[in-house]
Order: sequence, then structure tokens, then C-alpha cells
Amino acid sequence: MSLRISTESPCAVVLPPAAARPVRFAGEQLRYYAALLTGARPALVEGPEGVTGPCLALRVEEGPAAPRRARGADAAVLRVGGDRAELAAATPFGLLHGVYRLLERFGGAYWLNRWEADEPLPRLPCLELPDGEWRWEPRFSCRAFTNYPTIDEQTPDFVDWMAKRGFNHYVVNPAFPDVWQRCGEFLREPLALRGMGLSLDHHTLPFWLPPEEHFQAHPEYFALRDGERRPDAQLCTSSPDVARVVAERVIAFLRDNPDVTEVGLWPRDGYGWCECEACCSLEPQEPSWWSASLPRRTDTYLRFVNAVAERVGEELPRARLTALAYVNYVEPPRQVRPLPNVVVYFAPFQRCLLHSLDDPDCVRRNPDYTRFLGQWRDATPGELRVFLYVMQIDTLSLPYRITDMLPAHFDLLASVGVDGWMMEYVPEEWATFAANAYAISHLAWQEEGRAEARRGEDFLRPYYAALYGPAAEEMAAYFRALIDDFVDGGPCTGHYDLTYTRRATPGLLRRALAHLGRARLEAADDRAAWRAVTRAQIAAELLVRVGEWQRALAALDEATDFARPRRRKLCDEAAEAVVQWAEAHAGDGVLHVGKLRARLRA
Repeated sequence: MSLRISTESPCAVVLPPAAARPVRFAGEQLRYYAALLTGARPALVEGPEGVTGPCLALRVEEGPAAPRRARGADAAVLRVGGDRAELAAATPFGLLHGVYRLLERFGGAYWLNRWEADEPLPRLPCLELPDGEWRWEPRFSCRAFTNYPTIDEQTPDFVDWMAKRGFNHYVVNPAFPDVWQRCGEFLREPLALRGMGLSLDHHTLPFWLPPEEHFQAHPEYFALRDGERRPDAQLCTSSPDVARVVAERVIAFLRDNPDVTEVGLWPRDGYGWCECEACCSLEPQEPSWWSASLPRRTDTYLRFVNAVAERVGEELPRARLTALAYVNYVEPPRQVRPLPNVVVYFAPFQRCLLHSLDDPDCVRRNPDYTRFLGQWRDATPGELRVFLYVMQIDTLSLPYRITDMLPAHFDLLASVGVDGWMMEYVPEEWATFAANAYAISHLAWQEEGRAEARRGEDFLRPYYAALYGPAAEEMAAYFRALIDDFVDGGPCTGHYDLTYTRRATPGLLRRALAHLGRARLEAADDRAAWRAVTRAQIAAELLVRVGEWQRALAALDEATDFARPRRRKLCDEAAEAVVQWAEAHAGDGVLHVGKLRARLRA
């Protein structure tokens, strides 16, 4: 027995009475895609009264609100019995996600980002839901992206893709001009329509206490550095007036923006902590794990966060604030614990991208980050999340494939009890790193009956089929060879480190490049596939050119005085070749020309 949706089988999609906007949107999405798949457009009715024929009912069973978001809150279950079916979830977003998973599992839909291609949808005689029960449950409560750098007319399409892949939260980074105004113009409505979360996070303290507004009248609000107060440094976090002013601004902001679920109290990126006597007395001035030249600042920073959070909590008990564990304040606190209304984001900056955090083979910082993460979990009564660096935005747009590392990494996060994460993304290089996001969209969810893959590439077969069409098998072989021959045999590496590219010779990459060449032949008669394969080729050519530049740099470092002028000329020529290649492909969605140009010409 089964429920069928087709032109010959009338079927109703039944909404709850007085359905909320995201619930109605879920029903509309089911009708829309059923029509694209089968040509049938099911009736959309509100309330079960009078529905006698085949139907699929959508239902939300919202539980009591809790100060800490449940990890499985967005879970959905589909139950089918004959010509009646029910899709139920605890949240409107969970219901929408269930609709997309239903369409994917039984309709063959696959949700590509529109920066890559149009959504590939098969044409079916009917959408058939067999008798049985299927569950989809998230492993993490918060699955977020954050803008880098801006929000624009492309963002609504990105939010649409996020929802279809199971990401439920958008973090606005206010460090860029007019970004909060752009959020109102492009972002808030698409998020509300889908029941997704919105927060203002990232390096936010300059947003709450802008130096251009306060420094002239109150230089004491800002850090003392080398004997003088500086507007471009951190805040003076020992000052009770600073905590009061920030709390007042946060309270006013949250009252004006009730759709914002939380806001961040993140310091400026980098260092510049206050050296006044009061700040230095808050914790021992001893070297941090991060750098012997930089003192620990975890307890100092958390005291300030708690002071603000306490004031905000008195006025807005349901509000949550986020703190950052990063650089010389990434070590767990010794004396201070974050308050329950504080969400901590653990940021393993400079992590090794070759290994999972808990991989004993890593010779960089990963083992220490794993230890710190567990200690932060023990110290944090509220949510603990991770700022992920796995979208590789500071790795110069190079196709260094980390997909095989991701399953072990996300298993670690789940086992430690991490509640969620956020990731940055850069539209200009989406095609190079998109596979990470697709693999993560699988790893973020548990689906009943699905066998877990041991390697991230195993999750990507449907993605390759949707994106590369007739060239899918050769492209899968290309990426497999790139991992086996280049990534796995190389050294530990991370942000800003390009020395691993010295191995990127045509000889070492021969097998991968051969598969890429055959993929181009396979894609020759399919315009969308050809475009996708060409983007991969652009990234591969960039890798080879950067490798040439890095080898030239190494030769320059080892050159004698006599050979140095010649070596420098070769190095400059190799760098210029990289820049010219990047500029020739600036609009292809593969590489970030600005970052490449700045890095190489420096």
C-alpha cells in the first residue's frame, strides 16, 4: 500500500487550523515541488474536517520553551498508511525540513545552490510514499552560516538553499558597512518565512560601543595600550561603565528587534587587550597557550561577558548572549564560569585541516583543541557551539579536499556534547568549497535506516550526479585521486599555510588531472555539467600555479647571494602568473581575486 500523488490521483495537503506562516509555507513547498515532479498540484486545505480522500497532513507539535535549545528540536517523522500520511515535527522549521527530505527520498529531488546550477528535478508519473515510518533528527541544535563579507540580493537564494539542506540559523556579522540595514532588506523575511533563526554575532563589541561615538568623550572605555587609550584596540573590560553601556545598548536592540534570538559579545578580531592596572589585576599575567608573548585573557573576558549577561537577563530573561573562545582566550576558564544565558562559541583557529581535532597523527594544535573543547563543555551550563573553519575561506581558494576528514570531526563534536556551530562562506569561491557544505548537511542529521559513511566523499555521490551529470563518475574519481595522491600524503596544514602546495606538481597530480580531462569530454554535450567541470579545472590550474610560486619562494630562501636576483625574478614571475589566472576567472565563483592579489603581491 502507498499514498500516490499524481495527475490521476487527487490528493490533499492538510494544514493545521490557523497554520503559522512557516507551516503554510511548508505545505506550499510540497504542492509546488509535487507539481514540478509529477504535473499534479494537490489541494491545500486547512483543518482535517471534510477531507475524505487521500491526504498528507502536516502537523507541528511544539513543546514547552526551554532556556537551552534541544538538540533534536527540529526532528520530523513521516508516517504512511494506505492513502493517508502524516508528517509531524516539533518546530515549523523541522516540518519544512521534513517536506524537503520527503521530496528528496521519494521524488529524487536534489537541492543544489543556485550559484552552482538550477535544481535538477526528475519527471515522474507519480510521487509515491510507501507504507512505513521515516524519521529525520538533527545531531546539533544550531546549524548556521554567517555572512562574509556582506548581505545582498543573492542572500535570499542562499537562505532558500540553507533550508533545503537542513541549516536553520543565519548569523549576521555586523563588521561590514550597512550590513544590518541590508539584513532588513534582504534577509529577515526569507528567514521568518521558513522558521529559521536570526542572530547578530561575530566580532560585535565595536558594534555595541562604536569608538567613533564614544572615544572622544570617554577614552577610558577603551583599552590602554603602551601607555595610551586607543580606539582601535579592545574595550577596557574592567570598567563597570563599559558593561553598563553595552548592556543598555543590547537591551534596546533586542527590544527593537524581537526576531533576533541572540546577540554576541565578541571582542575585536586579534588582540589589543587593555593593560590598565585594573584589567591586569583580574587574572595572573602569564603566557597563554596561544602565544608566549600574549597573556591569558579567558577569565578577564568572561567576567565582562557575565556582567553584561546578568544585566540583560534581568530585563529580558529569555535573551541569550554569545561569547567567543579564541586565540589567547581559547583556554578554558580557571575561576569564572559563563552564566546559563551565555552561549559559548569555541573557535579552533589555526586548526589542522588534514586531521580531525582528535586525530592522534596531527602534529599541530588539534590535540590541544580537543582537550580544551571537552573542558569548555564541562564549564558551560548553557549551549556550547563551535566556530567551524571547514569552509576554508582563508586558504586562498585552493582545492585542498577535506571531505574525508569531516565524518570523524562531526562524530567528535557530537560525542563531546556540542550543541551547534556556525560557518563563514564566501560567494566568490563557493564552487571550490561547496562540497564541504553538502557533506556537512548530511553529517548534521541522523536518518533512520541510513548507513553511516566512513568518508565524506561517500555522502557526495548524489551531489556529483546532480551537479556534473554525465561527468559525475569521472569527477568523483578526480576528487578521490586528489585526496589519495595529494592531500593524504602531505603534511599537516591550516589557515594561511601554503607550504603544502609545493607538492602540487603536474607529476604528482597526473592521475587526478587525467580524470578531470576525461570529465570534460563526458560533459561536452551538457552545458550545466560543462560549466561545473570547468570550474573544477580552474581551481586545479590555480593549485598548480600556486605550487610553482611556493617552490620558487622556497628556492629563493635557499639561494646564495649570487643566485638571489635570478631566483627573485622567477618568484615574481610565478606570483604574477597566479594573479593573472585569478583575474581572468574573477567571475566564475571559484576563487577570491582580492585575497589572492593581496596575498601574492605582498
